[in-house]
Amino acid sequence: MNRNLSRTFRTLLAGSMVIGFSLGGIAVTQAQDLNGGIREAMTPEQFKAAGLEKLTPNELAKLDAFLKGDREKAVAQATEKTAKREKLQLVVSRVDGEITSIVPNQIIALEDGSTWKVAKTDIKFRGYADHPAAAAFKSFFGWKMRIANVAEIYVVPVKR
Repeated sequence: MNRNLSRTFRTLLAGSMVIGFSLGGIAVTQAQDLNGGIREAMTPEQFKAAGLEKLTPNELAKLDAFLKGDREKAVAQATEKTAKREKLQLVVSRVDGEITSIVPNQIIALEDGSTWKVAKTDIKFRGYADHPAAAAFKSFFGWKMRIANVAEIYVVPVKR
């Protein structure tokens, strides 16, 4: 039984390595297409249909440089948007002031400058918390905020 388990493991390992190398080859091929000139990115029929065969080598080089710069801008913008989106998935701060109750539509300001509106709450908190720690995070159903020793509630970010 141990020998069969070892053989199965080796087979799975070899299969995953083959798949990994195959996918790596696809990524390299796509990267070469993006880094190459427009002639490599298009089929000969597309190149001719676009009228690009009429360009001199110098004009073609300038077009390639322009497209490369355009691609780099697009990648930079996509990276920036992704970074902003990832950054906005979690906000950790403290409540700017005291919490004495939590009711629907209440505005909660945090010390980091963000403001949040209580969207829905089933709890009735009546107590006192002075500058409690708070964390707002994106969940499957929307934004939730946990306030230390107080509650966990659904909130909506308020734009200023």
